[in-house]
Amino acid sequence: MIPMEKQDKGNHMMSTYRTFWLLTSFLLVLILAACNLPSSGTPASTGGGPTLAPTQQTAAPKPARAGCGNPYFPDAPGSTWTYANSSSLHGVAPSTTVRTLASQSPAGVYVRDDTTPDIQVTVHWSCKDGNMTMLQEATISATGLNASLKSESADGFLIPAEITAGKTWSEKLSIQTTAAATDSNPATVEQKNDTQIDCAANGKESIQVTGGKFDAFKVTCKYTINTVTTINGETGKPVSVTIDVTDWYAAGVGLVKGVKSGDIEGVQELTGYKIP
Repeated sequence: MIPMEKQDKGNHMMSTYRTFWLLTSFLLVLILAACNLPSSGTPASTGGGPTLAPTQQTAAPKPARAGCGNPYFPDAPGSTWTYANSSSLHGVAPSTTVRTLASQSPAGVYVRDDTTPDIQVTVHWSCKDGNMTMLQEATISATGLNASLKSESADGFLIPAEITAGKTWSEKLSIQTTAAATDSNPATVEQKNDTQIDCAANGKESIQVTGGKFDAFKVTCKYTINTVTTINGETGKPVSVTIDVTDWYAAGVGLVKGVKSGDIEGVQELTGYKIP
């Protein structure tokens, strides 16, 4: 028989590991917010969501508004996009993400992602000359976890104002996270995260997704993520994650498909959108 004190210690360690991976998982969700590729979730109906996209993109890009004016990230308040998410990894169930343009200003926009069954992520994008930089600040809310993230530095941009074949760009993020695990074994978590994102445009392609057929720019990015997590005052070993992401952006619509591979795998595609 295992002594009770060892059982309690073992249960605490299991909870600690669960908290660490839960936070890391959601942080990766946030870093990949532009791709809408969450790493957890369960199937859910999408009834009542945004109107279905047309079968063929024919409209010209909308004129610049008060927000960033980036043609590959339309920022009219109230705009919504619905994405279906899937992964070949064991234990990762299909999910649905509804992205909403919550608010805008001349300096940037706030975007909210609601992913089934219980993940809510709000991200602040800043912009300069139409180039969009992700993750100035953000919050995550989910069953068993509440987190606040703030960029200590964010250099470069993730979505350029203009995409042309052969163009390259990058964004470098340094993020400080504070979180509270609120399940049966509460924990206080701090996390330092350094991410390098290097991207290149590969030219236009015609791509068919559930939401329609689009002429879209294919963009490939490599995410190199280095993380150190402290749980209840105990700092763990550094964790390094590499993810290859391929996105397709259509002018006037935004992201229509994304594929990730490497340490995290997944596919997401646009199923519907509404841009006022």
